[in-house]
Amino acid sequence: MYVSNIIGKYSPNPVCLCACLSRRGGMQVSSVLAQAGAQTGPSENIYIRKHAKSRDLMNFSSSLGIIVLQVGWTKLGGWWNYTDLSAPYWRIYWNDSAGGELRFEGRKYSLNPNKIFLIAPNTSFSSIPPPLKSETKHFYIHFLIKPQFVSHSPSVFFFKSDETFFELIKETILLHEAKDIKAEIMGINLAARLISLIPIKSNEKKFGARAEKAIEILKNHCESGIANESLARKFSMSTNAFLRLFKKAAGTSPQKYLMNMRIERACFMLHYSDKSIKEIADLNGFCDRYHFTKTFKMLRNESPAKFRRKNYNAATIFS
Repeated sequence: MYVSNIIGKYSPNPVCLCACLSRRGGMQVSSVLAQAGAQTGPSENIYIRKHAKSRDLMNFSSSLGIIVLQVGWTKLGGWWNYTDLSAPYWRIYWNDSAGGELRFEGRKYSLNPNKIFLIAPNTSFSSIPPPLKSETKHFYIHFLIKPQFVSHSPSVFFFKSDETFFELIKETILLHEAKDIKAEIMGINLAARLISLIPIKSNEKKFGARAEKAIEILKNHCESGIANESLARKFSMSTNAFLRLFKKAAGTSPQKYLMNMRIERACFMLHYSDKSIKEIADLNGFCDRYHFTKTFKMLRNESPAKFRRKNYNAATIFS
């Protein structure tokens, strides 16, 4: 697991990797996407270079701020049967043989070695396990991208596998089984390549330096909280002027942004730690478990206990 920094201050030092999308030569990837509230269009042929040079990698806007939370490789079984696997991080899925399905927006997606799936954060999808006698093994990565860099609506993408992706997955699995930290680096590489193949919205210019700094301050105050007046003083601004600047950049108020961060941080703790729900409530600035549960249900439409049951069991198996 690679989540110690996330569960701590939620202000990790990410390993950043740039990737570029080239339409010249290299490997051909067919992608089909299904976005919430949008029609699925024809498949697009997208090309990236098989051996991208370092200078080419700088062409993909800026660093993605990718943080790998977990890499896993396990045998699928009847336990992989969930009605809603929504969570606040990106996922990569690949199976070494046919078996299992994903369901999203009324569509079914069969998992097999010829497809790599990329699932956006907070996508509500369900999983269907393979037949009982199946020997299907499942590779997955959970990762984050700083929201100031990239955002995306709930979506499921799949890409046609080829030799380059196979080699990346194979090497990541071998490093993971050897408990080598380089598995995280390979995971970042794979995540960046896949992210470079989808239509993404970059938020980097929209946020601006002051809003980005304000977000970092909020991250460091998940437990204690910080008043709008105190934030404004740090930028030598009036409270009203600061609130206008922040809302223009982030689309919401600082306090609502902080509350969303607290709940996301709580999700990581529920998924990747065995702390009690009361402890998690305390660590994220809630006065008691009742207030935490009420806020969690309001923002995620389920209780913290339910979120933990559907995700923590999987994390235990995958570890």
